[in-house]
Amino acid sequence: MTKPANNNEPPTTNSLPVFDETAALETTGGDVELVDLLRETCLREAPNIIAQAKAAVAQQDWKTARRSGHSLRSSFGAVGAMAASAISGELEMVAEDDASLFLDTIESVELAFQQFIDRFNS
Repeated sequence: MTKPANNNEPPTTNSLPVFDETAALETTGGDVELVDLLRETCLREAPNIIAQAKAAVAQQDWKTARRSGHSLRSSFGAVGAMAASAISGELEMVAEDDASLFLDTIESVELAFQQFIDRFNS
């Protein structure tokens, strides 16, 4: 479970798996090829969405920052990247005036995403 973002601290995901193959397969009705395609798309697109989130925070565009979190949560969830998905969901709940927490949470998303990448590159 993640630590709530309203604690003014970035969330952690100590109890969530980096990758949950069962969750990914459930998303696609057991279609392994579709899971692979979704994962490839996620690996390609997530860095762009993370960059959009950072830019939105810099511009104090909280709506876009939250929407980026929602997009990341959905994308990561669809491919079984449970830790990254949960942290991304926390972006939707950060207080609008807390740019520091937004950025800390985005950094946590990046770390969880890197762990997901490493899972498939090892």
